[in-house]
Order: sequence, then structure tokens, then C-alpha cells
Amino acid sequence: MSDASSHTRNMIEVPGRKSVRAKPNAAKYSRLLAKVSPMMPRTARENRRLLQIVGPLIDKGESRTPEETALVEVLIALIHRFEQEYYKPERSKPGEVLAYLMQEHNLRQRDLLGVFPTRSRVSEVLSGKRAITNEQALQLAERFSVNPSLFIALS
Repeated sequence: MSDASSHTRNMIEVPGRKSVRAKPNAAKYSRLLAKVSPMMPRTARENRRLLQIVGPLIDKGESRTPEETALVEVLIALIHRFEQEYYKPERSKPGEVLAYLMQEHNLRQRDLLGVFPTRSRVSEVLSGKRAITNEQALQLAERFSVNPSLFIALS
């Protein structure tokens, strides 16, 4: 039996589609982990090391083995966590998030009248003149399938 046929197949649900992904072989994955030794980076230098490892793996695309794909997921999680803490990216304002989502979904102000009472209220939110209420944040989160915290302003 070949390596590819010996893998158990899992259904991976991605919003809007389903795909089949081979389950990694535990022994092969353990050897790959031992070779790479992924650990939470504490410095920019350690983070660069992980980036140098993950880059070529990402470039392999669909030719990655299931074990390499599992490793990419771990490395990306470690890199993301480090960069969120180390670089502390600026958070988008709720009105900017809403404007982006409206653009991505080809929506106009009138399309949000179920959430906001008037188009002018939507305009005030988009311009930053008015805050999104908690109830509106919940409704928007449900409509766009995102976390409601995106629509809550942090002080």
C-alpha cells in the first residue's frame, strides 16, 4: 500500500465548500517535528527562523505532504501569536471594518436598514460620528459571520 493510500481521509469544512485532506502519519509527523523543533518564538530572530522554515513549505502548495501541511498550520499559529504580541498591530475602527465588509459583499447603506434605523445612521457609523451599539454589533456579526468584537470600539 502506498503512503498516499494508507492515509485516512478527513472532511475539512471550509465556509462555502468541503475538501478532503489526508490525515498525517503520526510517525512521519513526529520525525518532521523533531527535525524542525517548533517552539514559541520569544525574539524576532527566533520568529525569522520559523518564517524561513514555513516559506518554502507554503510555496510547495498542493504538493505538500499531509505531515508538512500539519507542520505549516503549527508554524503559522506560532508566528501569528508572536507577531500579534510583538508588533501589536493597530486595530481597525468599527466603522472601517463595516465599510470593508459592505464593500466585499457589494452592499449599500440601505441594505443595512434591518440593523440600523436609517441610512443616515449607517453613514454616521461609517464616518465614525456614531458608535455601533452592542445589539447592532451582534446583528452585524451574524450577518457577516464574524466576531462581534470587530464592531465594538476599544478605548
